[in-house]
Amino acid sequence: FFCFRNWIFGNFNFLVMKNKLKLEFTDKYDDSIDENSVISANYKEGEIVTEGTVIEVVISRGKLVMPEFDSYYEFKEWADKYGILYEEQRDFSESVKAGDVISYSYKTGDTIRNNDPVVVVISSGKAVSVPSVTGLTKADAAAKLKNAGFGYSYVYSYSSSVAQGKVIRQSISSGSRVAQGTTITLTISNGPKPVEPQKPV
Repeated sequence: FFCFRNWIFGNFNFLVMKNKLKLEFTDKYDDSIDENSVISANYKEGEIVTEGTVIEVVISRGKLVMPEFDSYYEFKEWADKYGILYEEQRDFSESVKAGDVISYSYKTGDTIRNNDPVVVVISSGKAVSVPSVTGLTKADAAAKLKNAGFGYSYVYSYSSSVAQGKVIRQSISSGSRVAQGTTITLTISNGPKPVEPQKPV
C-alpha cells in the first residue's frame, strides 16, 4: 500500500516507480492556481492506494487570457479545444455583416474567470422594416418583398372577404424590424369556400 500524502509532497518519480503507480495527466485553465501546479487528483491527501493504481492529476495551465480572434469560427475552435464555456446572442448591426462577431464579453488580454462563460454577440445584419403586402395580388406581394430583401412562401385558404389570388395576411406584420433575408409566409385567398350541394330529403 502507498500513502497518497507522500506522493503529493515527496519525490514524484521515485515514489511512482517504487509503487508501480500509473499517472494520467490532464490540464485546464485556472485563474487561482499557478501554471504547472496541481489543481486536483482523484485521490485525496492521506488516502491509501494499492500498487498499479491510476492516479489522475489535473495540472493548471495558469490564468486563461482572452486571445484576439479573426473570426467567430476561430473563436469556437479555440473554445471547444480548451472546454471554454460560451453563450451566443444575436443582435442587429448597421456595420457588422450577418454572421460576424459584434463583441465578446471579455476584451483581448482580459483574464477569464473560472467557469464564467464568454458571451459572444453575433450580427444578424441590418434590421429591415417589413412592408405591408396584405390585399395585394400574389405576384405584386412577391415582387415587393423581393425588392425589400425578403424571402417569401405561400399557403392557401378560403376567404369570403378577400378576392381569389390576393394576400389575406402575412406571417410577420408590417413595420416589424427583422433581419434582411427573412422568409415571410403569405396566406393567399382561394376565394369563398364552395357551397356543398344539399342532399335531397
